[in-house]
Amino acid sequence: MKHQASTSDQSFRTEFEACRFPPGGFNHRAHIRLAYVYLVDHDTDAAHRLMQQALLNFLRHNGVNVSKYHETMTRAWIMAVRHFMESSPPSDSSEAFVEGNPSMLDSKIMMTHYSAEVLLSEEARARFVEPNLSPLPRDRTGGHPARRVAQRVTLSWFGLSATISARRTAPRRGADDGS
Repeated sequence: MKHQASTSDQSFRTEFEACRFPPGGFNHRAHIRLAYVYLVDHDTDAAHRLMQQALLNFLRHNGVNVSKYHETMTRAWIMAVRHFMESSPPSDSSEAFVEGNPSMLDSKIMMTHYSAEVLLSEEARARFVEPNLSPLPRDRTGGHPARRVAQRVTLSWFGLSATISARRTAPRRGADDGS
């Protein structure tokens, strides 16, 4: 089984994309939920583009200046959700996923990777900026879940270290042998 979005998750996505979700209800947990729903069906880059588009449309629809959008936070959280999806058992909903990964509910956790000076800069708001305190784990699948292979590794994320089953991309047959 792979991670799945529940019917409720799909309805949430539809309501958000149609700008029918109440702005006051779009908190950190809702951001995580939307990221999870996009990542269930898309690779990291596509999920980021969908999230970016949905957030910008939501801001415009609700009369909020699009300068409120923060590119580094959006991409970093997409990467965080992908990391947790790759390192946790499959979930049948965003709710089950978050219950299994409660550290994601700490909205200030990115401060273990970024200084306030960098993360709160105009540059980080406008474009993705790499962290200056500790690196973000990267999606190792290349967006191709069928090509994943298990590997035991020790990763540090949000200042916590654990040995987990991570995934990396397996070379495609014929990619390196000239066939």
